[in-house]
Amino acid sequence: MLQACKFIKELEDKDIDGIKVAVNISIIQLLHKDFTEQLLKIIEGIGIRPENLELEITESNLIGNYQVINEKLDGLKDMGISISLDDFGTGYSSLARLENLNIDVLKIDKSFIDNIENSDEEDVLIRSIILLAKQLELEVVAEGVETHEQRESLIAGGCNIMQGYLFSRPVTKAKVIEFIKKYKGGVSL
Repeated sequence: MLQACKFIKELEDKDIDGIKVAVNISIIQLLHKDFTEQLLKIIEGIGIRPENLELEITESNLIGNYQVINEKLDGLKDMGISISLDDFGTGYSSLARLENLNIDVLKIDKSFIDNIENSDEEDVLIRSIILLAKQLELEVVAEGVETHEQRESLIAGGCNIMQGYLFSRPVTKAKVIEFIKKYKGGVSL
């Protein structure tokens, strides 16, 4: 968390605005009694805008008390931090629970994207997830996009935010900053 917040500060110091840095957190971390306080100390100590931080919670870890989880998420969202549900479709949360979970972003797991080109059923399922998420006023991110065909299918299905090797392999901080400056208006492939 500390490294991510320091990187956000580095971006802010270079006048690179509107970029969110996502950090995976576990439910155990989230439910720790002083998680929010500790995070706030880091944010204030480094001097970043909380709006530039996104916390990713893996869906498969969402077993348990949704009320307690939502209370924690509410507090984080009140600070301006975005919350995303990572690896959607691989875990235990039900679609009925999705509308009650206090998140901002739904990230469709790569396992769905892998078969989108070869399976009409997979394509229908992904389009349904995208439609549902948009009806719940959530941003949708497709993870693991590796081919132009996957990209085109996702665009046709209404998904306009994607990540994966089609766009970039993992890179150093310096390369990230260079990439952001070069493509600030968006990436077009």
